Amino acid sequence: MNAKTQSASSGLLPTFLGVSVAMLVCAGVLIVGLAVRPAGGLGLPAGYHVVHVTLDDYRVGMPAGTVPAGNDVFVVTNHGKIPHELVAFRTKNANARLPLRKNKEVDEESTQIVDSVDTGSALAPGETRLVTATLEAGSYVGVCNLPNHYQLGMHTPFTVK
Repeated sequence: MNAKTQSASSGLLPTFLGVSVAMLVCAGVLIVGLAVRPAGGLGLPAGYHVVHVTLDDYRVGMPAGTVPAGNDVFVVTNHGKIPHELVAFRTKNANARLPLRKNKEVDEESTQIVDSVDTGSALAPGETRLVTATLEAGSYVGVCNLPNHYQLGMHTPFTVK
């Protein structure tokens, strides 16, 4: 090795060590920052309630009991193997039959029901979507209104109080 090569390689060692130390310091700061931040996920504005809904192949799972009236955030998760959606309609009473089209899907344009919660489109298997709604006390039915899903039992009544 000649003197020029030896001088260049010995000049790289301090640079390499300096960069390594700087990276270790940055990693340490990042780890400490993540460790001290509060856990718990999303924070909701005051006055909002969380309602967890599960969609399985041909079942809508709503929480037991009643859904709180007012501002609700529906956390809708598709646990099925195929796409599903959630549309909830306010009805006159819990046992009211939903108006159906000739193809046996719920007639979402009917004046007998009020569209209150809607995922907007189908959720892919494994997808979770947040939907906000302001619900009044009363009777509701949550359905998947994709072709044939309602007929196959994908609907459930729930009460808002």
